[in-house]
Formats: sequence, C-alpha cells, structure tokens
Amino acid sequence: AFTPTTHVTGGLRFMRDERDLDAQQVFLGTGAPTLTRNDSVAAEEFTYRLAIRQDIGDNHNIYASYNRGFKSGTFSMSAIFNDPVTPQTIDAYEIGLKSELYESSLRFNLAAFRYEIDDYQVRAVAPGAGANAVLLNAAEVEVTGLEIEFEAAPIDGLNIFGYATFLNSEFTDFPQALFTYPNPSTCTPGGPTPGSSTGSPTGGSSTCIGDASGNDTPLAPELAASLGGTYTLYTGGETELRFTAL
Repeated sequence: AFTPTTHVTGGLRFMRDERDLDAQQVFLGTGAPTLTRNDSVAAEEFTYRLAIRQDIGDNHNIYASYNRGFKSGTFSMSAIFNDPVTPQTIDAYEIGLKSELYESSLRFNLAAFRYEIDDYQVRAVAPGAGANAVLLNAAEVEVTGLEIEFEAAPIDGLNIFGYATFLNSEFTDFPQALFTYPNPSTCTPGGPTPGSSTGSPTGGSSTCIGDASGNDTPLAPELAASLGGTYTLYTGGETELRFTAL
C-alpha cells in the first residue's frame, strides 16, 4: 500500500516443466511391426504479474494489470512421431472498474483486456493423419475484449446476476495453417483459401496448407452472455429452499 488508497501487487515465478513420452503404435491385423518412441521435452520460463489498484471511496476502485503466462510444449498423443509443439506464452493487459452501489445491493464490474499470444497451440488434422487431431503452433494470436458483470439484490431473498463478454480473437500470423475440406475436394496451396470442395460430400476429407492470418480462432464467440436469478425461501429454523433460473 503506497498510500491508504493506492495498492500495488507484484509477483514472480520460475517454472520448469518436463514431459516424458513412452508410447507405442500398434498396427492391428496388418503384420506391421509395433513402433515405439521414448522421448522427453523440457521448458523453463519466468512468469510475472504487476497490478495497481486505486480506491475511489469505500466501495469503488479502478485497476490496471499486466500478466505474463506460460504453457509448456507437449506431444501430440494421436501422432506420437510428430515433433512436440513449442511452449506458448501470453502477455495479458487489463484495465477495469469494480464497484458496489446502493448499500452493497448492487455490484457492478467492468473490464477491458488485450491478450498477445506467441506460439499459440492449436489442434488440426494433418495430411495423412486421417481423422486424428494433432497439435501445432500458430505464430501469433491477438485477443481484445470487454466484459461486463453485475449482481443485484433488489429485495430480501432475491439475487439477480449476469455477465456479457464482447470478444475479438484472431490469428495475426499463421502462414502454415491446415485447412480441412470435405471430399470431393481439391487443394490450391497458399493464400487464405487453399482449397475447396468440388461436389456433394462423399465421405472423408482433404487437408490443404494455407495462410490463416486474420481468421478468427476456434471457440471464441464474438458475444457470450448469461442472465440468471436465485430466490431463497426461508422456511424456518435452519432450513431454506432455493429456486434458480438461468
């Protein structure tokens, strides 16, 4: 606490992560020899955090933070002879507001954030791998977003809560991405659309190599929201009934 209303938090961590692989690939019913791989991968990284919080009155504060995160490299368990992916790192920036209003009957939080991710680990289907997913690294990903959260207790026993997140998450550098197209299909390597389907699906797929820079990342919707409430009915003594809707 630099002053009664100004608080700074800092942290530093050193991590060493080791992964050992002892795997076999068996070709059932083909007479082919069983293949084995014994390998290991290790990574070391410093991660850290710096945050500052400024209190505004007794029930409000604004803050800013920077965090460095780390995810170690690992093997693709469905493609054991692939090289392991390299470690993924993230620089996360956030500013926000936390507040309580109306004698703490309303809590309102607001946060804006930006993530810069290097060597983003992503799943894909590699050529010749059939339907098996493999891991690979995208060069860079950038994420920007805004999150709003509230919780209110307008009357005794009733609690209403909700949040909304607006997100923009895209590959900013991914030149050797794998695109999958249902068969029949053809590949035209390079560019943001390195292939196309050429007729009604007949089963199977083809994998083409192209540039996914500028594409959205998977599982990152532009809008996610939730709204719900809980009503607590006190029935006397130490018992109660809770009714929740989402």
